[in-house]
Amino acid sequence: MKTIMKPFMILLFIVTSFSCSSDDDSSNSTTYDNFIRAKINGVSYEATGSGLHGSFDEEGLDIDSRDTNGTGMDFYIIGNVSQGTYNFSSSNVTTQGRLNYRLTGENFSSGFCSVSNGTLTITSINGKTVTGTFSFTGSSMSESCLNPSTKAITEGSFKITFP
Repeated sequence: MKTIMKPFMILLFIVTSFSCSSDDDSSNSTTYDNFIRAKINGVSYEATGSGLHGSFDEEGLDIDSRDTNGTGMDFYIIGNVSQGTYNFSSSNVTTQGRLNYRLTGENFSSGFCSVSNGTLTITSINGKTVTGTFSFTGSSMSESCLNPSTKAITEGSFKITFP
């Protein structure tokens, strides 16, 4: 009986030794305090968490937010991005980028009609985190530019950290 128990006890010791780990309770997930905040025609808007994502590389900066209702905001800058102020209008949408506010089925853009324009200021930038401010007047992309409806986006700020 002792000869049978000895290998069993050794096996039990080995199994329990390898199943215990000092890092079992730690989490490998990384969380960031990313956000986009603004006022749309005076009403507060905020996107955080999984509804906010983007990319940042040598081709530019692209940040996109969306809530469960399909409302969102996105903006992109084309080309090399550095600290400073970027101006957006219908005359430079293909070379500079644009700012957009989206409702379900309708977009309001800084780059669609002559009445739409905006600015985005990068206040801090490093290899992984971009912060800044923005404001723009977006004109409806589903209407004629002769008399489009507009949305005023003011007091905008953002911070996004890329993995």
